[in-house]
Amino acid sequence: MALPEVALTIQRRQDDFFEFRISVRGWKRRTMGKAELIPHSFKQKARRIVLPAARFFLSLGMTPNTMTVLGVVLSIVSGVLYAFSMIFWGGIFYMLGGFCDMLDGAMARIQGRGSSFGAFLDSTLDRFAEAAALMGVMVHFHHGGETPMIYVTYLGITTSMMVSYTKARAEGLGQECNAGWMERPERMVLVIAGSLLLGDFGLKLAMVLMMTFAFVTVGQRMLHVWRGFKEKGKV
Repeated sequence: MALPEVALTIQRRQDDFFEFRISVRGWKRRTMGKAELIPHSFKQKARRIVLPAARFFLSLGMTPNTMTVLGVVLSIVSGVLYAFSMIFWGGIFYMLGGFCDMLDGAMARIQGRGSSFGAFLDSTLDRFAEAAALMGVMVHFHHGGETPMIYVTYLGITTSMMVSYTKARAEGLGQECNAGWMERPERMVLVIAGSLLLGDFGLKLAMVLMMTFAFVTVGQRMLHVWRGFKEKGKV
């Protein structure tokens, strides 16, 4: 029996979306999705999964802001563990810090009274938490005498901060800026997976990929914002 012929065409559009066309023996289906490394549907499922845990912590009297601060503390511990070359445990605590970051938003949504200051605090401390963990990674490479990886990690930290800054600055000027591949969840998944699965080599690979894709993401966002302002006649 002959196998069906399947053809997949992927075409990038000017609005940073990819258009997928699937053809099976003349039957065609077209879908569109945002260019991203972790699908939006997966992120939505993850947010739903943490809801029971969010309700539990709320029942203990914890607030979303308390959970945000706890996430930062866990990320600092992660950085210390990385600095002492305890890569596996550094990845575990970085994962726990990320879990807290998911929980604080879920807790605020359950309460139905998320505050502007809470959102500001969350965004600000997220940057601090990420920098603290990655500084520990940089110290780990310093102790190993791996100078190239120190530079790579430094550039990874810098470009990661720029990914967040470009979005904040664009939105402050009234332009939406959700374009780009390497947002914080993607960066965390890279570092955690590399640490837990491949140890030192995985951490090196994660730093190289994070630096590269974060740099690309900054470019994607600058281009996205330029197009947005051009359409509004503000270039």
